[in-house]
Amino acid sequence: LFLKHRIQKKTIVAVLFGLTGIGLVFWSEIATSRAQAAGAIGMSLIATYLASIGNIVSARNQKHGISVASANAIGMAYGALFIFVFSILSGTPFVIDTDIRFIGSLLFLALFASAIGFGCYLTLVGRIGPENAAYATVLFPIVALALSTWFESYAWQDRTLVGVSLVLIGNVVVLARPSTVARLKGLVSKYP
Repeated sequence: LFLKHRIQKKTIVAVLFGLTGIGLVFWSEIATSRAQAAGAIGMSLIATYLASIGNIVSARNQKHGISVASANAIGMAYGALFIFVFSILSGTPFVIDTDIRFIGSLLFLALFASAIGFGCYLTLVGRIGPENAAYATVLFPIVALALSTWFESYAWQDRTLVGVSLVLIGNVVVLARPSTVARLKGLVSKYP
């Protein structure tokens, strides 16, 4: 809407698949604590809105010739400044843990998860548009489930498998080329 792009039908279909899939994946957590779930869903909606504004700003910046690396560096500098000022105003002492595990994880998060990760994602925003790039983030909980399965022996349920399948179908719908979608429609129509 802000970039004057029309919302495509495939995006709406993909969102329905994705939301249903994520809802199924996390249904047991949502059902057990309704009040907490409502608060978490509210915070998730706010975070999603703010992230979408970031995507739109990034797409606009790239259209105006501002490089992803420059915008990323400036955004992270402002974020660091905000946190620094907030910690001073709130009276929170600025203490850093000197344990090598903490420093190592901090460096990993700063370099790979933040600088490189955001750089790659925002480049994707510029190439395929904010609406399609944002949909790819629906895969994040799926990656988290895979890691939980590997490291924490997460037990998959039928509902989880169906939810993950719906999320993946939504990704195919939103990210596939029109020619691929037409071929898939042809395959599906052969089977009653």
